[in-house]
Amino acid sequence: MRSPYLNPFQKFQQTEQTLEEKQKLLESISGIEPETKKGLPKHTIIGCGGCAVLIIIFMAGILAFTSIVVEQTWFIAGDTSKYDPIASFAETAARAGTDAKLVKMEARLVKSDGTLDLNADYKPAPQVEFTFYREVPAPQNAPPPGAVSGNNGTWYETIRLKAHRPWQSSSVRSFSGSGSSSYQYVNLGMEKDVGTPVSYLPGTATPPPACPFQKLWTTAIQKGAPQNAVSTITYDSNGYLFEMNLEKPLLLKFDFKCQLITN
Repeated sequence: MRSPYLNPFQKFQQTEQTLEEKQKLLESISGIEPETKKGLPKHTIIGCGGCAVLIIIFMAGILAFTSIVVEQTWFIAGDTSKYDPIASFAETAARAGTDAKLVKMEARLVKSDGTLDLNADYKPAPQVEFTFYREVPAPQNAPPPGAVSGNNGTWYETIRLKAHRPWQSSSVRSFSGSGSSSYQYVNLGMEKDVGTPVSYLPGTATPPPACPFQKLWTTAIQKGAPQNAVSTITYDSNGYLFEMNLEKPLLLKFDFKCQLITN
């Protein structure tokens, strides 16, 4: 059964346009250039004209504050009420960038069919967080190798991708020595955040996930998990961890071949 959640933007989301066409439409509305074009800042301020048009399109209630910002955010292919992070992982990895290595994936509120209803309006809400890293050039002000413990001259940046309820408006406030600033942005389904370069390895690289969540759920049901419940599934260099917050908590571990390794 589809989620009862229905927002005023689904007509736009469910049109026959391709994701690329929708993305270009949003960019033309907001007045920003495509994210892939060189030189695009991480946070792009939309001009007043763009704000006015966005207010009309987002008439369901996304309020316009001092400025509205579009972060690095994209539509998710397919039905977001049945989001499958394993089946769509190749697309997610491509968003992380060339040579990015997966460290961890955490899917919260996974249904027994192995999918998440990103349109659900209950809290806590279903979401999937992916953590990647990749090697990058040293910053201009980087100390030479040996100046800092553990620094051998190699630098990395962490990339975090988050899939969650589309069309949610979020506010961000940042602080600096001269004061603070804030802005608002709208998540289209998946958003990306890139961390500041560091001189240490951010984590252990992990192969792309290959076990369908439904397969893990099948084993969990055999162990007593209610079929109408939801679970949190974490994947990292240790394999898969299946957790369920019931009156009697259920915790199962699986290896990279989807085999149960503990009861």
